[in-house]
This record gives sequence, structure tokens and C-alpha cells, in this order.
Amino acid sequence: MEETNEIESKKTAGSNSQVARLNKIIKKIHGALILGAFLLVLLIISSVGYVSVTYEQLESAMYLNQYRLASKTLTSAVRSYAVTGDRQYYDAYMKELNEDKNRDTALEGLRKNDIKDDEWEEFNGIAKLSDELVPLEEEALEAAAAGDTQKAIDYVFGEEYADAVQRINADTQDTIDRILARLEAKKSRFMIIEIICAAAFVAGVMLLAFRSLKGIRFSREELLAPIIKVSEQMKKLA
Repeated sequence: MEETNEIESKKTAGSNSQVARLNKIIKKIHGALILGAFLLVLLIISSVGYVSVTYEQLESAMYLNQYRLASKTLTSAVRSYAVTGDRQYYDAYMKELNEDKNRDTALEGLRKNDIKDDEWEEFNGIAKLSDELVPLEEEALEAAAAGDTQKAIDYVFGEEYADAVQRINADTQDTIDRILARLEAKKSRFMIIEIICAAAFVAGVMLLAFRSLKGIRFSREELLAPIIKVSEQMKKLA
């Protein structure tokens, strides 16, 4: 009788041990699932951030290029009119200055993007320098319209105007390069995060697969095999 009780106790203990091991494996699988879901969310967030910054970079580059071309258009038009007296250059200058206003449009577009306060200060400084050139340009336009070509040329090819234009172009290019470099660095950070999350997610999926296979093997060898064995013995006894 005691021997029978001891056998039953061992069977019960073995069964409890198997259940504990199975529960442990299930908990590990749940943990891997939660980790995988968390990493997937991070991967999606980083991917969205990367795409967003890439779009912002392209859009900013477009507006910055528009701003630079608008400034060069004004300078080129007033100088061409001063030299040739051709009315089309006068019209082009006035159209850009009063109608198209591509510089203002570009700055409005940039306001939607991540432009820092110090970068806006640089743009304001460039705009101030450009505004200071308007009186010289107006003098040149009046001189060219009056037929005084040499006077018009002196205004827009003189040292004062040339130095100001050179400074405006240099400051504009420097500001553009700084903004684009900052956005490129921001995009690179998102790309690094995205790569790390992708690698971690793949590792998490592999871990989940390993633990799932381990659980399946345990269920087959430790739980199903004994049941099948007992079933076969019952058939033989029958």
C-alpha cells in the first residue's frame, strides 16, 4: 500500500513538474511576443520619422533653391537692363519684385518645416542686405531708362553693389548648406534607429520562433508521447 502511494506521489510530482515547465515556456513565448510587438512599434515610428524628415529635407531644398534663384534673378535682370536697356529685363525685374515674390513664397514654405531661430535670423539679415540694394537698383533702372548706360552700369557693377551682392550670395549659400546639413544629420539619426530596430525585431522574431519550437517539442515529447504510449497499452489490454 505504501509502495503504491509512493508511486502515485512520484507520478503527481512528475506531472506537476511538466506543467511547471510548460507554463514557463508559455511565459517565455508571451514575453517574446510582447518584445516583438514593442520592437515593431519602434520600427514603424522610426520608419515614419525617416520618411517625414526625408520629405522635409527635399521640400526645404526646393524652397531654399527657389529663394536663391529669386535673388539671382533680380540681380541678373537689373544688370542686364543697365547694360542693354532692353525693356524685357526691366519687366522681369519688376515682375519678380512685385508680383512673383518668390523669395517671400519660399520663406513662407520654409515656415512649415523645422527651421531654427538662428537660421531665421540669418534670413532676416540677408533680406535686410537685399532691401538696402533696392535704392541702388532703382537708380540704375532710372539711369538706363533715361539712356545713361554708363551711369546705370556704375550703379550695379560698382564696388558697393558688387560687394553687397557677393555677401548676400555667400550668406545665402552658407545658410542653405547649414540647414540641409542639419536635416541630413537628422535623417541619418532616424536611419540608424530604424536599422537598430529592424535588427532587434528580426532577432526577436528568431527568439520567438526558437521558443515556440521548444514549446512544441516539449509538448510532443513530454505530454503527447506518454498519452500515446498509455493509449497503446490500453489497446493491448483491451
